[in-house]
Order: sequence, then structure tokens, then C-alpha cells
Amino acid sequence: MDSKLKNVLHRIETGDVRSAQIYELIDTYYQCVISKVDEYDGDEEPEDTSYPEELLKPLAERESGIAEALSVLIDQGYDVHESDGCFNALMLAAGSADESMTAFLLANGADPYTWPDMDQMPEEWRENFYLEDIDIHYMDACNDRDEAYRTALLHTAQTFVRVSGLRNVAGLCLLVDENGNVSLEPPEYKY
Repeated sequence: MDSKLKNVLHRIETGDVRSAQIYELIDTYYQCVISKVDEYDGDEEPEDTSYPEELLKPLAERESGIAEALSVLIDQGYDVHESDGCFNALMLAAGSADESMTAFLLANGADPYTWPDMDQMPEEWRENFYLEDIDIHYMDACNDRDEAYRTALLHTAQTFVRVSGLRNVAGLCLLVDENGNVSLEPPEYKY
């Protein structure tokens, strides 16, 4: 298991992380294990910003050991849907186009119909945060011409819709019809 994940598990075990433990583990996974933001100084940017190969693998096959770390916390009864006040683990997984993590979280109790701060939005603006986030990321990926990322976003949206049962959702690039078919198409520009 990656040492950064072991460190989070240790901090949870000693009580240094008192809430949103699964969120903390997954945030560390994406930020420090996948993106390695903790290894860059100040304005230094990573050169390779392509979609991470690890996120294309099933959780159990990932070299980082994230599946083992998640199993430890799930077995201890930690809540996969608990947020840090602003974000939850499902927001991170869907926004990272991590189909396997999204499916895992949904299968272990993440609620696809609620998200932090949803009550602060007017009712007419609420569709589904997770699908809206995928929609926005897809539009950005079209500008970046990142085919692997766009494909991962589509697969994540398909898994999310299949598990959640959401229907009739439309966004800038995303469409979920009444049968649960998901399509993501690049935006068409008028001018």
C-alpha cells in the first residue's frame, strides 16, 4: 500500500481525523497519490497531465493499494457519504472520472441524490451535482482534446446513471434519456 494512504489510515486510527474519514482517504488518494500535488513546489506544474492510467483499472488491481485501504475503513463502519462540510467522496470520484471508485462508493452507501450544500441552492437549479460536474469536466476535456479523459467521463456517467436510476437529465454536453441511455457530445459553438 502506498505510504501516503498508510499515513491517512494511521491518522484515522489515532483520532487525528475525526470525521469524513473515507473522504479524507480518497482526497489524499487523488491529490497526493495520483496527482502528487504534495511533491511540487509553489508554482511548479507537473509536465504530464494526461489521464492517469491507474484510474482505468479496477480498484483491486491498482498498485497504490486504495482497495485495501478502503476495505479497512468500510469494515470499521465508516460512512462513505460523510462530507468535510463542502465535499464528499462521491464528488471527488465522479469529478475525477473514476468509474470504478464511483461504482464502489455507490455500492457502499453513497447517496447519488444528495450532496453537501444542496439545500442552499434554489430548487429549480438542482438537477444532480454529480452529473452536472461530469458535464462541465467533459466540456473542458473537449477543449483540451483529451480522449482518454472524455471516455472515462462517459463511462463514469453511464455507471452513475445505471446505479442511481436517474433519467431525463440534460446539460451542456450530457444527455440522459428516459431509458437511462447516456450520451456526451462536444458542445457546438454558434460562432
